[in-house]
Amino acid sequence: MAKAASKSLTPQLKSLLWRRFGDPAHPAEWDGRVYGGGKISQRFWEYFQTVELLDLKPGDRVLDIGGGSPATGLSFFPRLLAATGIEVHVLDTNFGTKSDIPDNVKLIEGLADTETLGQVLREVKPSHISCVSVLEHATHEQQVGIFQGVEDAFEGEAFVTTFEFHETQAFFEQCPTTETLSRAVSVLKRYYLSDIERSPLHCTNAVVQNVRLWYPMAVRFLKA
Repeated sequence: MAKAASKSLTPQLKSLLWRRFGDPAHPAEWDGRVYGGGKISQRFWEYFQTVELLDLKPGDRVLDIGGGSPATGLSFFPRLLAATGIEVHVLDTNFGTKSDIPDNVKLIEGLADTETLGQVLREVKPSHISCVSVLEHATHEQQVGIFQGVEDAFEGEAFVTTFEFHETQAFFEQCPTTETLSRAVSVLKRYYLSDIERSPLHCTNAVVQNVRLWYPMAVRFLKA
């Protein structure tokens, strides 16, 4: 008899996201109120879209890149994932006070360069990777390094990342553009682009005189 498919955690995570986002009991690094929007904001969309594209199930193991927080030790998104009971490993360089870390969350201090990320992936063996709003804070060389680390050592199901993007113009120093992002993702041979989404929601500092400048994107790579 065929084994029944595991139930998706996506509805549970979306429900938790809706109830937690903006609640002072579950602080977020950026909950949308700074640049406008609250629950209907760019960052909410990034979390929402990442949850949807990860499509996690019980027993999955996630490596979250960049989920540390100098203020709370652990940022909003890995805490959200951990609330379902799955195992979450977080790779970052700054975990602040490291207070109140759930038992099913493991903190790994380090920069997600090719070598470090590759070593972590081989040791943790995650089924999924999440990387929310990190690429636009990394140099273009570091962006390439993240994808190279995935290509070299990831053996899991899906890699999901969100970032701020513009096709041709870098409105801030490390803004991914078509040229730089294409160079970064081209190192992937064992994974293919399965989904690419553009958010209808923008932070207000990306809007000048009602003209939208850079915008958030979410992409998912699946194992070929």
